[in-house]
Amino acid sequence: MKEQNLNSELVEYIDFIIGNAKRLQDMLDGLLSYSKLNVKDIALAEIDFDEFIQDVLKNLKFKIEQSHAHITLPEDVPNIRGYRILLL
Repeated sequence: MKEQNLNSELVEYIDFIIGNAKRLQDMLDGLLSYSKLNVKDIALAEIDFDEFIQDVLKNLKFKIEQSHAHITLPEDVPNIRGYRILLL
């Protein structure tokens, strides 16, 4: 039983590492694109707030768990406009 818990915990950590590596690659790609733009060329896009906040919570998952934080979000939040990579 203990070995099974260890294995499932290991799988969770590996999934977390892979997910963060993908998000980091997206962030680096976005920053590279951003660095090539002039300020006037930056197009703000509509960002689905629910999807965006889930990404933020994934990035902070272990910090939230370590601090025993409780996150409460409002139910009906409108979409936001911005440059997604800079907001993350």
